[in-house]
Amino acid sequence: MPSDVSPTDYAPLACLQGEAALLFGTVPLLSLGHLTQLMPREGEQVLLAIILATFAVFAARKYTQVCCGACSAAASPLDVWNTTHAVQM
Repeated sequence: MPSDVSPTDYAPLACLQGEAALLFGTVPLLSLGHLTQLMPREGEQVLLAIILATFAVFAARKYTQVCCGACSAAASPLDVWNTTHAVQM
């Protein structure tokens, strides 16, 4: 990380909320368990219920997330990232 950039500039990459971390682990586990048929049907149903509940919390947080103001003028989220987090070299 360059010395003139503070750690908070990378906050969107570093702040993996609890529900995002849970989704990050359970979705591949469910997919792999289903595709390899190593997970019993009941286990798949439990994991799917966990994923659905976690995704509902994740979506609710994203829905209520405050925008920084640059979102309305940008064409894509990548444009927002590039304009608000430009690194001076």
